[in-house]
Amino acid sequence: MFVKFLQFVRFYCGFCFCCCNLCNDFLKAQHVLTIHFYFNSIYEELTSLRAKVIALEHDLHKSCQKASKNHDLCYQLEKVKLLNCCIH
Repeated sequence: MFVKFLQFVRFYCGFCFCCCNLCNDFLKAQHVLTIHFYFNSIYEELTSLRAKVIALEHDLHKSCQKASKNHDLCYQLEKVKLLNCCIH
């Protein structure tokens, strides 16, 4: 395996080496795949977060409607109590 790798490597001096075009193309392709995977995972997370926001907005809307209904019921109850006090 290492021998096959060395077939793609060009040595410039005793301390460093540079990959040939085939290796560079492979590394670029790996880099592109990594970036593609990264952006796909971010897109999936963003889609999931958007769905959660929509669900939370729906829950908030329902809670506001319920709170408004409760407020109206409390107001009506206070009016009934006030009328009962005035009658008795």
